[in-house]
Amino acid sequence: MGEIERKWEQRVRAPQLRAWSLLGPAVSWASDAERGVLLANLSGRFEVFAFEATSRPALLRQVSDRPQGTTGAAISLCGNYVLWFDDTDGDEIGRWVQVPFEGGDATVLLPDLPAAFGTGVVARRGGGAVVARVTDDGFALAVAVADGGGKVVFDSPEQSTLWDADDHWAAISQARDGDMLHPVAAIIDLDTGKVVAELSDPGLGVRPFGISPAGDGRVLVGHYRNDRSGLLLWSPTTGDVQEVPTSIEGDITGSWLPDASGLLLVALQDGRHTVHRLDFATGSTEIVPLGPGVVDEYSARRDGSVHVLFESSVQAAQLLEAGGEPVVVLPGAPPFTSAAAEDVYVEGSGGRVHAFLHRPVDGSAPYPTVFLVHGGPTWLDDDAFSVSVAALTDAGYAVVRVNYRGSTGYGRAWRDALRARLGAMELEDISAVRASRADA
Repeated sequence: MGEIERKWEQRVRAPQLRAWSLLGPAVSWASDAERGVLLANLSGRFEVFAFEATSRPALLRQVSDRPQGTTGAAISLCGNYVLWFDDTDGDEIGRWVQVPFEGGDATVLLPDLPAAFGTGVVARRGGGAVVARVTDDGFALAVAVADGGGKVVFDSPEQSTLWDADDHWAAISQARDGDMLHPVAAIIDLDTGKVVAELSDPGLGVRPFGISPAGDGRVLVGHYRNDRSGLLLWSPTTGDVQEVPTSIEGDITGSWLPDASGLLLVALQDGRHTVHRLDFATGSTEIVPLGPGVVDEYSARRDGSVHVLFESSVQAAQLLEAGGEPVVVLPGAPPFTSAAAEDVYVEGSGGRVHAFLHRPVDGSAPYPTVFLVHGGPTWLDDDAFSVSVAALTDAGYAVVRVNYRGSTGYGRAWRDALRARLGAMELEDISAVRASRADA
């Protein structure tokens, strides 16, 4: 086997952490204990693993074991229960299952309801969960109690997403009239199923990122009132809305600090993330130490530390304490590293176009070149690890990935530009990059 084939196969077969999940976070932390769950492919397919972070590196214990693998996991806030999604043959139609953290018999949540397409879950402190379900009738929220029982408390024909929940509320976004780009934020009372309040920005959109852990009734909301996305603090019961001021460049998302004294902010700029801690009392921000790359998941802990699922073009995803050591270390050899991404900026017909260029380690320009085009429209290529890109550069190809008009992370105007001329604008921007880099 040649060196190129050996590297390609090793990257595919090496133990890895899953960096994303359709059913919720790829890493879920308990707020009341140093416990968590993640998805890893140690058995050759992705399964749920639990860990205790009181020692480093933390030991992983496999929780699920299914022939087709498992793609959704969560942990209760107290850390005593692990949840995973049990679908049929990988068809994403199924039910959530709960097991004690230490191991034991599984309890099927909501056994009296038919299996449904799983779109999200928020585990509760003492067991059970708020479950988002999609059936032929539309979207529904169900509350499952610790013994597995429960009921549907809210339903809607509109496409909706569950973002967060606590003991009383669920925070969802809804695509009104099919407008997925500009959703409405809604707070649902989990006892009555009634809509507590809604927040909308017509033509712009808002998304509820999280309910305050202090129980003070505030909700962290993402907005597009400016060209770059930012954050609002919304009080649904009073209607008060305050913008979170920050001088950080990029599209801003975030989450609450554990005591609600501030926020953990993540800024997306040119396909890379930076992480910052915001203190409400002083208004100051402090950058969290990380190298260049992409933050897939992030969590602020009660001891002041920040844990991130982090990757880059060079290295596959790792669960790290920011500025410190890995939280877990997978057994076996890690995937071979790859070449770092270079930034390319080109003036196109619609403005400045940003692209990533990956050069082969050996040889000299001009290289045979492959353009890899991302889907969307609202998506982007970022500085994340890619087995495909690594294999191509190993084989002597340069790889170019263009964040054409319609891509996220470059402002609202750039994202929303792709409307009437689908297919044409993207090719114009890709062609502009190709023409400018003909000798690269």
